[in-house]
Amino acid sequence: MQNIKEKVNQLPAKPGVYIFKDETGQILYIGKATNLRSRASSYFSSGAKIMRPIEAMIGRITDIAVQKTDSVLEALILESNLIKKYQPKYNAIGKDDKSFSYILLTKEEFPRFVVLRETDLDRIQNSKSKIKNCNSKFKIDKIAKAFGPYTSKKQMEIALNILQKIFPYHSSPQKNEKNCFNFQIGKCPGPYAGAISREDYLKNIHSIKMILEGRKKGLIKRLEKEMQKYAKDHEFEKAAEIRNKIFALKHIQDVALISLENEQKSIENKIRIYGFDLSVYSIDANENILTKILNEKLADGVIVITIPVPPDLIKEYDKKNIPLVLIEETANNFANFAVIFFIL
Repeated sequence: MQNIKEKVNQLPAKPGVYIFKDETGQILYIGKATNLRSRASSYFSSGAKIMRPIEAMIGRITDIAVQKTDSVLEALILESNLIKKYQPKYNAIGKDDKSFSYILLTKEEFPRFVVLRETDLDRIQNSKSKIKNCNSKFKIDKIAKAFGPYTSKKQMEIALNILQKIFPYHSSPQKNEKNCFNFQIGKCPGPYAGAISREDYLKNIHSIKMILEGRKKGLIKRLEKEMQKYAKDHEFEKAAEIRNKIFALKHIQDVALISLENEQKSIENKIRIYGFDLSVYSIDANENILTKILNEKLADGVIVITIPVPPDLIKEYDKKNIPLVLIEETANNFANFAVIFFIL
């Protein structure tokens, strides 16, 4: 254990993905981090609140490997691709789990990217009629490709928002630019208004597709060749446009993703979910205080959460038939409850 702690202390304080392995070299767990050293060391800190399955895993860890990324966004994508490839035992990706999210690339004249939960994906894929309720807000006729699974729908929505600023695409299911706010601010290139050719539009889509597949370096090389060609042909405006995209790719500003991850860490300090990975569940909280429980099926079994709950929310929970078990009263006028979800 001392040896692995020394390795962790030598990790870079950079974003990326960490990979825990056992003595046989088998991959036990894959995770993403804003700061690899800080995140990996949290598993071995004395007094750390560790979930039971992860606690059992820690004793088996004999080695750690990392892959640094240029941004948190790339760490998110790399984590998903590696988990999908290796399917580690201790990652909470069960075959029956329906709480993960996917990014879908639609198959239409001007394709778009849509983030949705696995439950919605299953319903759309199994629906014979495109007018089913489950597909009414997405309006997806055909799927060209699905990327994922990802552990956080919110993070991937932020990720797509970042990418859309670099490579604009039409994100609305409506096939027109009327009253399109994104068109007005430059996030939608206006394909249905004739503001961009289909060829150039598909280049933007392909660029995002390459990033989601973990091929950012290949994309930059392709863009550099295009930039050089435009410059050689004296099309300096187009060359400058591509130069700006290359710069944006090399300096992705994912402050929103970092802020969201820090917010989740503060919540993580107050919440314990026994038997499951915390990142799987959707819990709205404000300053580490539970403010809302999302009413959806998360996973089979019983989930137990211990979290501070303001007393004035007790009646609201009673009305919604959310079972609460009082554990203890605290001095700061909050009641500490175990919130139990019985999933049938």
